[in-house]
Order: sequence, then C-alpha cells, then structure tokens
Amino acid sequence: MLRTLILLLCAQMLCAQDADSYLAERLCARLRGPQADDAAESLERMGSAALPELCDALQSSFDSERWHAARILGTIGDIRALGSLCRALRSDDQPGVRQASAEALVALGSAGAEDALLAGLGDGEPQVRAASARGVGALRLNEQTLAVDALLEDASAEVRAAACWALGQLQASSSAERLEVRVSDVSLQVRCAALRALGGLKLARLPVVLHALSAREAEERAAGVAALEKCTDADARSRILEACLDADPQVVLEAARILESSGEPGALPWLLASLARQQPGSERKLLRQIVEGLAGEPLPVSGEALLEWWQAQLPSQLVWTEYPGIYKSPRDGAELVLVPAGARVLGSSHAVLASVWEAHSADLAGCFIDRNEVTVARYARFLSESRDGHSFCHPDEPPGKSHQPGNWQGQLEDPRRPVVAVDWYDAWAYARWSGRRLPSEAEWETAARGGEARLFPWGDSLPTREQAVCGTTQLARIGSVLRGTSPFGCLDMAGNAAEWCTGEGSEQPVRGGGFASLPAECSAVAGQRLDPLQRRWDVGFRCALDLAE
Repeated sequence: MLRTLILLLCAQMLCAQDADSYLAERLCARLRGPQADDAAESLERMGSAALPELCDALQSSFDSERWHAARILGTIGDIRALGSLCRALRSDDQPGVRQASAEALVALGSAGAEDALLAGLGDGEPQVRAASARGVGALRLNEQTLAVDALLEDASAEVRAAACWALGQLQASSSAERLEVRVSDVSLQVRCAALRALGGLKLARLPVVLHALSAREAEERAAGVAALEKCTDADARSRILEACLDADPQVVLEAARILESSGEPGALPWLLASLARQQPGSERKLLRQIVEGLAGEPLPVSGEALLEWWQAQLPSQLVWTEYPGIYKSPRDGAELVLVPAGARVLGSSHAVLASVWEAHSADLAGCFIDRNEVTVARYARFLSESRDGHSFCHPDEPPGKSHQPGNWQGQLEDPRRPVVAVDWYDAWAYARWSGRRLPSEAEWETAARGGEARLFPWGDSLPTREQAVCGTTQLARIGSVLRGTSPFGCLDMAGNAAEWCTGEGSEQPVRGGGFASLPAECSAVAGQRLDPLQRRWDVGFRCALDLAE
C-alpha cells in the first residue's frame, strides 16, 4: 500500500513538472511576439520552475525571446542560470541581449561571473561596457579595478559614468585623481557620477567640488553636496548647510539627508528656513519628516509661521537673522552661533602639542557663543552706555578700577579689530552688560574644535596664513582668515587675539593663542592662566549664552 502511494505521489510530481515545463515552453514562445510583456510577467511568477526553458530561450534565434529571457533570469536570481548568462554575455550577437545578460549576472550575485564581466568591459558596444562596469562594481570584483579605471577615458559618456560609479563601489582610492578629472567632464552624467564616487571614497576635496555647488543643473549641485558628506575640509559643513537654501528641492533633500544622518542639531534653523518656503508636494513632506526628527517633536505650524515658532524657542537675548544658523544680540549687535549639547572630547594626549587637559570625554549642556571676538567698536559702546563704570562689575573686582583698555585711543583708530589689553574683569563686565557671560574653557574648546577631536578648528595640521593670524607683529580685523572657521562657525579661534574664559581659582584661563604666538600655541587644546587684572596686547575675549535664558 505504501509503495503504491509513493508511486502515485511521484506520478503527480512528474505530471506537475511536465505541466510547468509545457507552460513555460509555451510562454517562452510568446516572448517573440506582441504578447511578450504578458508572457514575461507570467514567467517571472513561475520563478525557478521555468528555469530550464528560459535557459533554452537564451539560445533562440529570436532576439526578443533572448532579451526577455536574460532579463527574467536576472529577476528570478537562480544561480543555476550562471553558465547560460555568461555564454550570452560573451557571444550573443545582439548588444541588448549582452547588456541584459550582464545586468542579470549582477542579480545572481556570484563572483563566478567575473570572467564574463571582464570580457564585457571590452565589448564593442558602449551599453554592454557600461553594464559590465556596473556589474564589476556591484559584485565588488576588486581584481578588475584597473580594467574599470581604464574606462574613465572611454568615448561614451554612459561608460565613463558607469566606470565612476563602479570605482566608488570598489573603494578604489588609487583612482581618486582620475575621478577628480571627470568632475570637469563635458557630460553632466559623468560629472555627477564622479562627484558621488569621490564622496563614497571619502576623498572629495572642497576646491574640486566648489564648481559643482554653483552649477546651473540641480542634479550636479546635489551630487556636489553628496560628495562633501565625508569631506574633512573645515568649510565643508558650512557648504552643506548653505545647500539647505538651494532653490531646488533635490539639492535641499540631499543636504537634509546628510545632516540627518550626522544628527547635526545646528542644521535645524537652516532646514526650517528651507521648509518655510517649500511648495506643497512630496519633497516638502520628506523635508518636514527630517526636520521633525532633528527637532525631536512634531512641528506645530507650517509655512512662514515656522520662523516665528523658531524665534519663540530662542533665548530672549537673541533674534533670528536672515542667515540661518547665525543669531544676533540686539544689545550689542554681536552674531552668535549654536554649540549643541552632547558628549565632547576635551584635551589631548598629543606627544608634541601642549594641552590644558589630558584627553577625556565630557557631557556639555550646549550654549550659544559669539561668532567673532568682541570688537573695539562694540566695546566702545559698552563704555559709553555704562558711564558709572560699575553697574556690571564682578563682585571681586577691585573698587574704583577702570574698564578702559590700554592704549584706548590707539585702538579706536580701527574699530573692526578685536579689543585687546583688557583684563578679565573688563571682559566679565562687558559680557554682563550685553546680557551674556564669558564661556567656560570646555565651551570655548568645543566651539573651536567641533564634535571631533581636532587639534585646530580646521583639523590637525599647523596653521597657514590663510587659517590663522599668528607669528606676526600686528593684530588683524575680525574674520580676516575665513579658512580657519571652526566646525560650528566661529572665526579667529586660533590666533589673532587670545581669549579670556572663566574658571576657578585665583587665576583665569586664556585660550586660542594671539597674533604673536607660535603656530603650535594656537591649538584648540592649548591655554594658559593669567592674573585677572593682567592686560596684554594679544588678549581679548568673546561671550557666550546659555541655551535657555
């Protein structure tokens, strides 16, 4: 009885297989005519049951049947089709079939396709070379990096673009210089692919990307923003933030994606400004989701009311400016930037550079901090409006002490320079008059080096003349070296005027180095402590403000 049941089941299975085979054969025949699309859909639903017939169809004399068969085999993804697809890629006389075969081999995900894809890289048709290059990249066939690199000089823009994409997937850092050349390619498609490949390699340099950021085509601007995601250039972050104000939603969403993935709290005002002027549509919906994720709560309003809502979240001492991410103090006109709360690396264990602290991590509450050092012009306003001289003094300030800096008349000759020759009590009184305070050392250091363990605002290299005013005999105007901007947007935190901070003990901390300091003395981790009554020609200050006042 059992034997009979087994025989019956086997017979049923054979009948079913025969039925599948018969159906698949009939459907493959339909791939030759006007019902090809419907037949292809049915074969896809059959899956591996139609595998033998589809492999046979790859040898059909009908071009349409072979093309559909190759495409369907890629959709099914059965590794048993590997040999048939490799043969089709090498020897089929129709470029479309060879291209479909290359794309199907990628779907199989097998390194066994390497030899066939290598042959495809040298195919006489550009569409096949492009598909093969994408296959090499998708399958991470690193042994073929040189062969793909050679395609950067291909006459076909499609092939050059595919080669750029593949080199990005292969993490071919050796091809970085040749990819940089392709950033200036005559083809938009190639330029965009090269930019994104450089971004994937984490080798994009800001000077190479700058042209793309101001390109006419939104697609190229978006690719330029994407290239900066892992860029270590000090100006890269500000460029990504500025892209939030681009007129095209594609560029804005690319910038928003990067800022969301990095969890950048300082991006919120930029994205709010963009969201406020976005037209209704899917892009605005996506952008709103990103903004709400960064804000940590649903937005209660939309449109222009968003800016009013954001203003209401700011401390009363600050107002929103037309340039997102920069806030203004109505009291003295100073511009401030946000230093977000979070765990920060402080100090350094560098073998050569002196550091105030050993390297350690600390949780900071965050603050707003002046973008620039306090200028002579702003300090003059303080002196004018506090004529009694003692309404804002520190309780420990010696009685009758004047707040007028050294050589005051000489300093007034250039009101845009940082005020210097002020002691700690002068700086403390100004900060209180302005409605702010002096930063702590930890706040100052974080504002200078950002969320990373940088030694200087721009990275770990010693300053150049374009990054810091140091090793000279003359103070410069604020903002003279924009290449030295810190990750959070502060200027002149290395050199020019060293800056008073607030600390404990009888002496008070000074950070940042001055115009006469050696380059190494201008690091974000270096500092010294001075008598609070000491006035020096290279020491000024900037102010800070709590996140909630």
